[in-house]
Amino acid sequence: MSSSESGFPIEYQGFKMLITLVEPQRLHPHEEIIPPNLDKLKASIWRDGFQASPIIVDQETLVVLDGMHRLATLKDIGCRFILSCLVDYYDPRISVETWCRGLRDRGVDPLALVEDAGYPTHPSGDRWGESLMLATPEGWHRIGGELGVEEAFRALVALEEEFKGKGFAIKHISEAQVEEGLASGTLEAALVPPRVGKEQVVSYALEGRLFPPKSTRHVLPARPIDVNIPLKDLMAPGISLGEAVDKLVGALSGLDVEERPPGATYHGRVYSEALIRFKEA
Repeated sequence: MSSSESGFPIEYQGFKMLITLVEPQRLHPHEEIIPPNLDKLKASIWRDGFQASPIIVDQETLVVLDGMHRLATLKDIGCRFILSCLVDYYDPRISVETWCRGLRDRGVDPLALVEDAGYPTHPSGDRWGESLMLATPEGWHRIGGELGVEEAFRALVALEEEFKGKGFAIKHISEAQVEEGLASGTLEAALVPPRVGKEQVVSYALEGRLFPPKSTRHVLPARPIDVNIPLKDLMAPGISLGEAVDKLVGALSGLDVEERPPGATYHGRVYSEALIRFKEA
């Protein structure tokens, strides 16, 4: 871990994490937020009175890998510190996948809709890569020719609106769920964004450039949950960051840690990662 940070270290099968507090102005998000989601999350956090799970942050650059909406919400309500889990982003066990847009059938040919929106399509033998794709049970199609990454994501946002306008139900799903949904017939099609490399995530964030919401899906060996730090400790007027971190470490030291293997369900979502759950001793 970075020598400049202190906190509560945890480890899962050699993968090291540091739970700590970071001042929000030092953090660099890499994706935009969805305003309606922000409103719902703010209401939920105020109701609960705590930040349940830390955001995931690169230990060297303080680029936020996961938790853009939590960061924006906590900043908005006046938190001086953000509960964060610092990781070595360049650990090869951390992968960057895409959040795909699963499309449910509404009686409209998705391939024709894409082309009618002004984006030519081309059959492709490739699947996951640098291009925006439309995946259907009949095959995969590259959208818009050789689009650059920024152009591809702009096209993705525009096409999401086109599909919504035609009454399609759109759901953010993993790459594995695309394959499963097309094979089982539960999906009519899926919009598959280009994959983004770690270097690009970091460079965009440090330059203040943001990808659209749900552009990347960071998969870790494990992530902490149920840390449950009260908002009053995150707002904490009149104490230093060091004092706040010391209080955090003291609180976590009194809790038990439970490991849940990959495939566990938490709040209705099945996680492909192991979960490190904090609970009362």
